[in-house]
Amino acid sequence: MANEQGLYHLQDQLSKWKPNKIDANLKRELKHGWMIPYLLDIDMMTWQRWDYWAKIMMAGELLPEPIPQIEFEASASLSFNTERSRGVDFGSCRNAEGEGSGARNHIEKCLDLIPQHGSWLGWSSWQYFDYLMDWLLFGFGYHGQPEEPSEPSGCTGASMRLYQYFNLAWLMCYPWDYFGGILAANQHGKHLGFYPTPMPVVNMMARMLMESDALSEVEGGEDNRIKTVCDPCLGTGRMLLYASNYSFRLYGQDINPTVIKASLVNGYLYAPWMVKPFPFLDAPLCNGHVQCSDGETVSQKVSDDLTNNQAISSRPDVAEYLADTEHDTEQQWRFEPIKKRKKKGSKPDSLEPDYYQGCLF
Repeated sequence: MANEQGLYHLQDQLSKWKPNKIDANLKRELKHGWMIPYLLDIDMMTWQRWDYWAKIMMAGELLPEPIPQIEFEASASLSFNTERSRGVDFGSCRNAEGEGSGARNHIEKCLDLIPQHGSWLGWSSWQYFDYLMDWLLFGFGYHGQPEEPSEPSGCTGASMRLYQYFNLAWLMCYPWDYFGGILAANQHGKHLGFYPTPMPVVNMMARMLMESDALSEVEGGEDNRIKTVCDPCLGTGRMLLYASNYSFRLYGQDINPTVIKASLVNGYLYAPWMVKPFPFLDAPLCNGHVQCSDGETVSQKVSDDLTNNQAISSRPDVAEYLADTEHDTEQQWRFEPIKKRKKKGSKPDSLEPDYYQGCLF
């Protein structure tokens, strides 16, 4: 259950929110993970998922309490109707990609603040988008972004402008995959086939997949929370976001580094176990060798075990794939549950289309 009182309060504050004038001379030394206290505070006032994650981590085992549900349509359907009573909906989505919503406008304003002048849309637009993803991941303490990202050319002071303007509450109060909507609207990754499935459709797919399993769980079947959900075309993580209402084991893969970063940001915002898996659940997936977490990886070991697994390699098509590829250590940091592989002998600057082949275990 969401903390409705806290959510109402934050939504009310956002309806009155006015950003302070940006001080061009402000200097702060941001530390890795500096945004975590704010993330946890807002989480306690909204969906309480990080709190639930922390309780399970402390217990070292699954708790009887169900997964706190997060309502990605909450702003669109006005299930929390604080704004409706005033005739204003600051978080509602005018369409399936959140255009016109206060939260999406806030993100686009953040993108506009990265270059020193003008709009973020232009020749360097995706460089600016990548920078925002890296800046957020650094703030969330993601181990793959241990250093504050370098500001793009012509963007001196971008970090401090974002520091003064970015309001995490917008995204937490009105959950949605805004990043996927922005990427799609600006045709990012079109040549790679990035066409995000509309959120309501993903919701329907997740419910059809997981709620039918919930019936068998009631009848004495396996706990839904320990069932694995895999998305072979991860994108910005929409399927896993909805699946996080049912399962702790969320995995996926994608060939596009930008959308993977966006999926990680979405995970920190809305699905803690997507970016910080529970070690006691992941251990069996690692064949019992080492426990997995966001900060540790046994990718090489697991990937090597794939080539020695008779049940897997006995399939001719899989055996041929494994024989022709090797573990891709350099690319692995982008999303630990994905076991990345590449053509043997290929180099990072290779133009071969299959360089970023992924092997999902």
